[in-house]
Amino acid sequence: MTKSYEVLNLQELNTADMDIAPWIHKDGLEIFWASATGKDWSIWTAQRQNPETLFVNKRRLFAGHGPVLSSNGLEMYFRDADA
Repeated sequence: MTKSYEVLNLQELNTADMDIAPWIHKDGLEIFWASATGKDWSIWTAQRQNPETLFVNKRRLFAGHGPVLSSNGLEMYFRDADA
């Protein structure tokens, strides 16, 4: 069976900075990504009510990049902002 995927531009999250490495929680309601202003990398998050709504409440979590969640969604692995 062939799976079908759709590529989406999440315009509600786009910035003038470099935004990379999105990781969506398995329930599809929270997203994490890295964003850089110059050489300063940070990990950000945003949530949504359901998979059909836009992400809101965008906020910076901490310095770092390359966020990946564990399979149970309880731990985040990431690279140091200086890496």
